[in-house]
Amino acid sequence: MAFARAGWSEGDAPIYNKSVTVGVGRLIRQWSDVFGVGVNWGDPPDDSLPEQWTTEVFYRMQLSQNLQITPGVQ
Repeated sequence: MAFARAGWSEGDAPIYNKSVTVGVGRLIRQWSDVFGVGVNWGDPPDDSLPEQWTTEVFYRMQLSQNLQITPGVQ
């Protein structure tokens, strides 16, 4: 499954002016757990700072019907 998220800010003190995240996940273990990879790009509000790229690998464990744990490495 694919996912995407985008956001922007015109406020006085945002962490990013613009941020875009895309990634993919694969359902495993009887369609309850998810292994995924995501990539994020961020545009900081200070022009002296470079753009930031982040990659994350995660594994979402479905422990019960209403409880999930998602460790990740960035």
